[in-house]
Order: sequence, then structure tokens, then C-alpha cells
Amino acid sequence: MFNRVRRVPVKNRERAIAFYSALPGVDDRQSIALSFEESSDNVGTLLRIDVANRLEEALEFVWSNGGRVLDPEPVTDGDARRAWVMDCEGNRIALYTADA
Repeated sequence: MFNRVRRVPVKNRERAIAFYSALPGVDDRQSIALSFEESSDNVGTLLRIDVANRLEEALEFVWSNGGRVLDPEPVTDGDARRAWVMDCEGNRIALYTADA
């Protein structure tokens, strides 16, 4: 969850909105506030998103929707699991869930 609006550089604003709107485990109960700003720079941002016990489904979604899964297997760290991915715009995301 975010305490402030995160500005996310994107090449295609509509594609990015569609990607994050459909990401499994992310819903209206989370206070994620992202501002998508079109940019030709390849300077990405780093996001950390709780996917609410749907990590495997979120990884499949990323892979099927123009993103890349950077970790071959999710990593367990204490009571949480996480995996690094890249969204459809080239931004790195740590998807995590506390279901370990």
C-alpha cells in the first residue's frame, strides 16, 4: 500500500491503466494511488504491491499481459513471499503476499 501518489512513467497510459486495473489481488480495498505520466525516458520506477494471497495468479497475469517475470521462483522472506517482475511499461514491481 502507498501513503502517497506514486508517479509511474509510461509509454502508453491506457495500456498501463488496463494492466494495473486487472492485476490479480489488487482491488478497491487497497489504497494504491498511481499517476501514469507518459514519458519517452526509459527511467522506470520501483513499486511494491501486495497481491493479497494471489501471487501465482499475478505472476501468470504479468507474463500473459506484456510484462516479464524476473524471479524464476518466488522468494520466501519471513511470513511473506515475493517475486520481482517488470510491468508492460518497463517498471520493476515487487509483488508480495503474506501467505507464506
